[in-house]
Amino acid sequence: MRDGVAALTIENPPENVGSLGMRRGVVAGIAAAREAGARGAVLIGAGRSFFSGSDLRDFGRPLEPPEVPEMIARIEQAPFPVVAALHGEALSGGLELALGCDWRIAAPGTRVGLPEVSLGFVPGAGGPQRLPRLVGQSRAIDLICRAARIPAEEALDIGLIDAIVEGDLLEAALAFLSDTRGKRLAKTLTPSKEPPEMIDAVARKMLARGGNRPNVTEAIRLVRASTGDADATLAEERAVFHRLRLSEDAFALRHLFFAEHKAASVDGLDMGQARDVTRVGGGTMGQGIARAFLAVDLPVTLVDRDQEALTTALDLEVAALIAASRAEAGITPRSYDAETIRRQLLAAIVNEAACLLDEGIAQRASDVDVVLTNGYSFPRWRGGPLYWAARQARSTLEADLADLAQAIGHGFRAGPVARTLDQIATPLEGQ
Repeated sequence: MRDGVAALTIENPPENVGSLGMRRGVVAGIAAAREAGARGAVLIGAGRSFFSGSDLRDFGRPLEPPEVPEMIARIEQAPFPVVAALHGEALSGGLELALGCDWRIAAPGTRVGLPEVSLGFVPGAGGPQRLPRLVGQSRAIDLICRAARIPAEEALDIGLIDAIVEGDLLEAALAFLSDTRGKRLAKTLTPSKEPPEMIDAVARKMLARGGNRPNVTEAIRLVRASTGDADATLAEERAVFHRLRLSEDAFALRHLFFAEHKAASVDGLDMGQARDVTRVGGGTMGQGIARAFLAVDLPVTLVDRDQEALTTALDLEVAALIAASRAEAGITPRSYDAETIRRQLLAAIVNEAACLLDEGIAQRASDVDVVLTNGYSFPRWRGGPLYWAARQARSTLEADLADLAQAIGHGFRAGPVARTLDQIATPLEGQ
């Protein structure tokens, strides 16, 4: 207690990731502050962040109470104002917790965001209801559907936070509360009036960007509902969150999240020894590789041929040669339906990935999924080709690989597909 104000510190190092113990602690802390007759409370994080969201592994399992909405409800029911003092990152449930407080201040350099849509589900602790009541529906749709992480300065400009403070964050929060500020629940506010066509335009853009996946459509629908009864929509939002966090999209995107973090570590590679890079070829992939090295401050020399040397007009000639050779060999082309073609292409990708791993060209099966989703437009919501394959019936996949071998014939090399897929975890709820 400081001059009648309860200071509640979240401490779960190193990133202050949410946990059952943390949720219980906040609920108990608010109850203790009420019992002590506090005139206000400050919620602040220790270490590097305020609260960077829950452990993603928890989203595939049953969640134990109190869940984040209950923790926020206790803050809203408190008879005194609560200020969230943010630093580092306030993401996902961390930002939703802050939105459930009456006031929000932040240290310079703080970043806030609701990244759930990028993980296959929706914010489920009030984000789609409280955020638009502070910043407007069109901006809320944009921020949530882009999974944007914005700096404190932008958050202040749009009304998401109330102040940026220098110096000691706790002292600043205590001073902020001493300025006769009372309760102000975001869920009781009304979103600012906006032209319907403005909201529609942002919604269309986000649907196209998100491939009309269920998480995007539901996020938009929930934000649009923020003009109605907050408590009813909060309950519906939580139900949508629980349904989507256990969807195939969410499991696939969580796989990619952890795969991308693993991919940053390469056995036996010391980036400190790299001095400069020469890249031959400045096409789409070459440019991406060059930018990746430049992003870590390595000088890059890009070498390419002139544009005329890169263009050819051999398609018709090649097709004629194939037709003539086929006729000479007495081969009759076989017709394939779209699904068979799709599965043959996927089988070829999976087999080649297994060969790359067997040859040591790729380090992990999950690394292949990272490359194919980030560099070759494989749908992220499928988790990558090896994650997709690991979720198929093995007998069906083996039949696809056998068809592939027969179609290619001489020169086909079967990779160790089964051994490769054993490296991919495909968890189910409760695991």
